[in-house]
Amino acid sequence: MKESEQSIEELRIICERALERFNAADHDGVSTFYTLETQFMAPGFNRITTREGVRKFWRNTFGAGYRFEKVETIEIRTGGTMAFWLFNWIMTNPDGKGGKVTQTGKNVIIWEKTADSWLIKLDSWNSPS
Repeated sequence: MKESEQSIEELRIICERALERFNAADHDGVSTFYTLETQFMAPGFNRITTREGVRKFWRNTFGAGYRFEKVETIEIRTGGTMAFWLFNWIMTNPDGKGGKVTQTGKNVIIWEKTADSWLIKLDSWNSPS
């Protein structure tokens, strides 16, 4: 297996682990996938630039009941110490009336290779897809 194929497979596994933590509503676990100084850009929110800020964002999001129903990876590409994960998603959250609201969107995550692992340097998404 070529080095780039190895990196892509390694990153694909890390992406799956991040999704598992997300759907387990584990805001502490999800936040560990981000660099200490990050760029987190969610629609309708101010830019977040720290892992602690990301942790608080996900704590509130998970507390409101948001969960991924489906994630469709479009592309994962690596090059040196940087990589990206491009994907579409379907998410549900409570509608406040006992039902659920379904949302769709698209996401790009930029990863940075550290001495130990790949970490998220930039996370940005849009809805609808």
